[in-house]
Amino acid sequence: MASKIAEKAPGWFSRILMPELVEIKGELKNINTRIGALDSKIGSTKSELKSDILRVEEKLTTKIDGVDGRLTNKIDELDKRLSEKIESVDVKLTNKIDAVDEKLTHKIDDLDKRLDIVQRLSVLEAKVKDRER
Repeated sequence: MASKIAEKAPGWFSRILMPELVEIKGELKNINTRIGALDSKIGSTKSELKSDILRVEEKLTTKIDGVDGRLTNKIDELDKRLSEKIESVDVKLTNKIDAVDEKLTHKIDDLDKRLDIVQRLSVLEAKVKDRER
């Protein structure tokens, strides 16, 4: 009986399983074709994305460089204006300090003269008192 089954197996295999295997093989080829098409699309999409990213990066770099240049100019301008104002304040303060110094010098000189006169008067008064005695 085993030998009869063995003799009939190739026919049975050819008649029942072979069409199924051929159909499965066709479907696998179809799936492989679809996968290849998707790989191709993904590859071109990646390439497009890379070029899009590069374009956006170039635009951003250009805009950032522009903003950087404008900010640098504004900062330089503010620095110049602040330097001028500080110099102006410095000159005004120096002039005021010099004026105060000059006034103080005159007042001190006047006080020195007055002290001299007061000392002389004290000496003279002492002499007058000595003579009166």
